[in-house]
Amino acid sequence: MKNRLLLIVCMCAIIAGLFWLQSGIAQTLTPMQATVPPRQLPIDKPRVDRLALPDLVPVSCAFNPPTAKCGDQNIHLWVKYRNAGNADAAIGARVYEWTAECLQANISNMGLFNTGVASAMKPGEERYSNATDGRLPLLAPGTYTFTVKIDSKGLVAESNELNNDMQCTLTILPPGGDLSITKIVTNPAAPSSTQFTCVYVTVTNTGKEPLTIPAGTLMVTAPPFAEDAYVSQAAPSMMQPGAGWTYMMRPTPAGRQKGTQSWTFTADPKNRVMERMETNNTGTLQITVN
Repeated sequence: MKNRLLLIVCMCAIIAGLFWLQSGIAQTLTPMQATVPPRQLPIDKPRVDRLALPDLVPVSCAFNPPTAKCGDQNIHLWVKYRNAGNADAAIGARVYEWTAECLQANISNMGLFNTGVASAMKPGEERYSNATDGRLPLLAPGTYTFTVKIDSKGLVAESNELNNDMQCTLTILPPGGDLSITKIVTNPAAPSSTQFTCVYVTVTNTGKEPLTIPAGTLMVTAPPFAEDAYVSQAAPSMMQPGAGWTYMMRPTPAGRQKGTQSWTFTADPKNRVMERMETNNTGTLQITVN
């Protein structure tokens, strides 16, 4: 009995000692564990420069000639572009390599259409080409802005799709011809309300180049005092520099009223004739009707 009791006491002492030893070890290791930093795993960030893609960019664009006379259609648009990427650019067959658009006038898009086989532009490679002439309508004098876009259909997957555009301008000069009213004569010289036959008005090309006068052009007006005067030609005709055409304008009932009237004559009031200036086409005459 005593031996059994002694064995139980020894076992309890051993168990108590083990608990005490475990507690001390835990208290010793806890501060050490707190000072060990957690393991930092490397973050593999994606790098854009690892992607091999082409990048088509315009280098230059210009019209030849950049300034043309009115009516000239022998005009070329030259475009140079480059593959600025780090991979081949696959240019498919029968696609537009570039197009040029103008929003200021009714002009069909110009462009370079690849009618050959598919090809590849190497990194750094350039292409230089032109659109054929004859695609421009007869443009009025002024400056027109064209936007050139490389790979306008977006068929080439590029590293940058926002650098494919470039603008260039074409200037159409006014023609050298110029209409002016140079002479106004009443018939008779002292008209009356009962005897007022007409007014003769001479329109002259005071410029240095011929003018094309379209058929059916309204050449002179003087409302409300006279009837309109039209060209008599059935087809377009040329008015040479220095040439003057005289028109007979019959007075309306308002033009036959007694008193002094101020008649303002306007040549080509609808601006059908392309001339150098449109601001010097009028002439004024004081007409006294007895």
